[in-house]
Amino acid sequence: MLENIKNFIMRNGLWLILGAIAYFLLQPQLPEIRTLLFISLIEVLAIGLAGLANFIFTKVDFIKANSFVTVGAIFIGVHFLVGFGVMGLYFAM
Repeated sequence: MLENIKNFIMRNGLWLILGAIAYFLLQPQLPEIRTLLFISLIEVLAIGLAGLANFIFTKVDFIKANSFVTVGAIFIGVHFLVGFGVMGLYFAM
């Protein structure tokens, strides 16, 4: 159990920390910098969702099975969906 928690933190710690830093730094007054930080926050969200989708939908060891196409398709699909969601929110506002 403790090994599973350590494994989860090691796999997901980087994007969680990057997301927290981008959220914390959204205080600047320059709109250009706020936009760049918001883009990085959304990208961190997309990477996290891609990792979660990869964990949920597959139980295959991709390195041994050489199934990099599946991992790439999941990654691209999640990024398209996040991009369409952001674009939809942009047009709705």
